[in-house]
Amino acid sequence: MNEQLARQVIEEAVKSGVTEFCVCPGNRNAPLYSALMNEPSLKKYFWYEERSAAFFALGRARALRKPVAVVTTSGTAAGELLPATMEAHHTGDPLLLITADRPRRFRGSGAPQTCDQVGLYGAYSGFQQDVAHGDICSLDAWSRLQPAHLNVCFEEPFPAGKAVLQPSQSTLMAVNSVAERVRPPIPHQAFAAMDQFLDGVDTPLVVVSALKSEARSAVLKFLLQLNAPVFFEGVSGLREEPTLQHLRVRRTDGLWACAEKAGYPIDGILRIGGVPTFRLWRDVEEREGKIAVCSISDVPFSGISWADVLHVPVEQFFSQYAIPGSFQSAAAERWLESEKRFGEQLHELFSEEPCAEPSLIHHLSRQMPIGAQVYVGNSLPIREWDLAASDQKRGFEVTASRGLNGIDGQMSTFFGLSAPHRANWGIFGDLTTLYDLAGPWILPQLHGVHVNVVVVNNGGGQIFAKFRPDREFLNAHELQFAPIAEMWKMHYERWDKVPEGIVGEGNRLIEIVPDARATVRFAKRLAGI
Repeated sequence: MNEQLARQVIEEAVKSGVTEFCVCPGNRNAPLYSALMNEPSLKKYFWYEERSAAFFALGRARALRKPVAVVTTSGTAAGELLPATMEAHHTGDPLLLITADRPRRFRGSGAPQTCDQVGLYGAYSGFQQDVAHGDICSLDAWSRLQPAHLNVCFEEPFPAGKAVLQPSQSTLMAVNSVAERVRPPIPHQAFAAMDQFLDGVDTPLVVVSALKSEARSAVLKFLLQLNAPVFFEGVSGLREEPTLQHLRVRRTDGLWACAEKAGYPIDGILRIGGVPTFRLWRDVEEREGKIAVCSISDVPFSGISWADVLHVPVEQFFSQYAIPGSFQSAAAERWLESEKRFGEQLHELFSEEPCAEPSLIHHLSRQMPIGAQVYVGNSLPIREWDLAASDQKRGFEVTASRGLNGIDGQMSTFFGLSAPHRANWGIFGDLTTLYDLAGPWILPQLHGVHVNVVVVNNGGGQIFAKFRPDREFLNAHELQFAPIAEMWKMHYERWDKVPEGIVGEGNRLIEIVPDARATVRFAKRLAGI
């Protein structure tokens, strides 16, 4: 009966579009393992650690743009999936959690590896089902716009060894039977809300965060027609677009004051794409009643407590929206001219302090191969990339994982996103790398994929230094990363400055060590620009 139930679960997963499974084998999920091993058409990745496996599955779901499953045994193993599930919920990624469980009669008994796994992921799982032998497993109600949880109760005893099953024809057929869900039309109220916002503001700022690649063309056309100042996060895919540079706001700090100084007091924020991660969005929280906000996003989150979001497909919305007019303002032109001068002075600073941390990010971005996939792994690298990365259009595909996440599972997500026959670069802080040391386990299973893991080793959590300089609060350390590269059989390099003409193949761990004094000087100079 266990084999039958396991096969039904796998068939239902495949029917929902899953073709890749991240499997963490254990005795309790052995029937699921056997069912998967008898399906050669399905891709399997094998992990010993569930938390990293779930983040890797999250990365694969983003890369494939379709559901990916992670399969665990029972007990705390199921609990390890929660962090990635929380992230997937906030970014709208279709992560399927398949957790094995003991029979229902054991619940509440305190029996080994028995806990209440039903509802384990709470609000972060948009769909869940608890199934046992005799139940009908169905994912038909899953929208695939957020995580789903199948909790599978297996009876005992388990068969010894690997069960020999015949490949399930229905499963193999289901791989090609998944139909795309039909997108409903954009409601008229969404267009009306946008009209109302644009009619009610005089000095707007547009903030463009994470965009799907297919949405960028329509958003670009809209921005050119709108003609308002825009801040582009690196994950927007439009930060380096040449036709938009005349509208680009470059500052990440002091933005409000510079706009007001130019006679352009910002009275409205139009957010397009994901929830922004830079400082301005937190400042908006404190301006309730003083500023208008309109968010157009594929995810149903406003990112602030007092504003709503127009949860619509961004590409579909801007392809259909008829903009009523454009913004013409001498004050906006003065502000954007000052932003252009800021950019010029910033580039001078990169040359004067080449070993400061932001300068190293700048020079690295100029040396990465054209068309590279760049994953920016946590708060400080994201902010430094937005500020300092090259303005030249080099065809980078920049991604990050900041729906809810801090430093958890960042390397594993990057490995899941990495593609064969492409330059894959991930930039991480030192503590972020230490937090996900299980991640490189998967590298031998990624055939044809080569990764460059860049670790910015500034001796701890320096993003907090200006708030709490205590050594303990920063988790200050004197660790080096060569032994980690050796353990995972990665080529190791240590850079005090970025070399001209980066070369090398295979999996690399590059430890970048900024000059702490140069970084302090850079920050002081930057504040005065």
